[in-house]
Amino acid sequence: MSASNQATPYNAEQSTQATKQTMANLVDSAPFRVLGPHEPLLRARTHERVDVYPLLEGDSFSKQRGGVIKDNIAIADAKQYRSLRQFTGHDHPNTCAPPSTWEMTRRKPHKQCSGLWLFGGFAIDHFGHFIADNCHRFWPLLEQTIPDIEGILFIGFESDADQSQPLSSFQKDIISYLTNRPTQTILATQSLTIERLIVPTQANTLGPLSEPQKHYTNLLTQHRRRRSWRINRKKIYISRSKLRTQSCLIGEHVIEKILNDAGFLIFHPEEHSFEHQINLYKTADMLVFCEGSAIHTLDLAGDIRADVVIISRGGLKNRRNQSLQSCVKHTAHSCTLFSDVQRHPAIRHLTNSRHESIPAHWECGTWLNYQQLTSFLQLLNIQKKLIPSHAEYKASLSPYLLNYITEANETCATNQKYSARALSVLLKKIKSL
Repeated sequence: MSASNQATPYNAEQSTQATKQTMANLVDSAPFRVLGPHEPLLRARTHERVDVYPLLEGDSFSKQRGGVIKDNIAIADAKQYRSLRQFTGHDHPNTCAPPSTWEMTRRKPHKQCSGLWLFGGFAIDHFGHFIADNCHRFWPLLEQTIPDIEGILFIGFESDADQSQPLSSFQKDIISYLTNRPTQTILATQSLTIERLIVPTQANTLGPLSEPQKHYTNLLTQHRRRRSWRINRKKIYISRSKLRTQSCLIGEHVIEKILNDAGFLIFHPEEHSFEHQINLYKTADMLVFCEGSAIHTLDLAGDIRADVVIISRGGLKNRRNQSLQSCVKHTAHSCTLFSDVQRHPAIRHLTNSRHESIPAHWECGTWLNYQQLTSFLQLLNIQKKLIPSHAEYKASLSPYLLNYITEANETCATNQKYSARALSVLLKKIKSL
């Protein structure tokens, strides 16, 4: 790559007119393959001489002030799409801000990047979002219908760091599984001009209307079979208990002990390769997840035979429940969401991309009271003799609740506006164990 300042200046008025004409042309000429309701369109177009702009400080999963520009137009397929209007607040469910907000005039000169690259989307360091927002653009590699590429281009956050800096280890692990070969990656942290860029649409999107095409699911299934391992565990509980996070299932170790005695494998996915996870899940008869990013692994597993059960951690009940089920309902034998859980109000509030104060519900711990525990274990057909008594469960769970309250109290010291009510509700609910 050599430094150069050959990027075309952005013209907002010209872009608006050109975008309208381009969208009109797409309706008439695009080779769409629509195979069912709500299913994303599968197409991959090659663009020459495109300008890439990294994200700005303050951008997130729900707002991006960066992207790919061609002839003063933000390439539509390079935007990040979600399947719910609530993610964006607009009629068009993409999370990219207008190019006029990208601060392009103050950016550093563009560097040149030669060769043919595949666009991988906006890479934010989060396991679930990397799968849901990035990996579903890799389907042309599974189809093996594109020419040899230099590698995959991701858009990162603007910085002075070299754009060839490595991705996170889990991101490289997933890419290695999907590509079957060492693949060069670029994380664009500075403005770039790319000689040729293939921009695939997202074959699946995040949200309750997400419905991947059967063609895409078949590609993932065939890819998995080509890399088959001999692993055979019938019942698996996918745990979050080793993660350092306040958004936990309080007393998860208690549930793990019961399930372990019932013959479940207690599995911590963060300790294993992505390929190991896929091959373990594909042969299981039952997969039980504590709600979290690990569920998105099933997005890339193709068809599986397992009955999937998810313990919800609460919050945004209808939307979240539908979103979780959309990850697996089209590929698993069945999907059941257990959402009857205990949860306290948010201890703190944060500001979203629309500058609204919202409760940080995803940071709250959840737990099961005794009645909920027995209902959950009955759902899994656990033998009655393995279910603890009310007194035994209360004694086992209490230390974990006490530890959670102690850690939550530290957060409360800086969030007193909301924390007093939250802890008060938490303490009252604990009494009803």
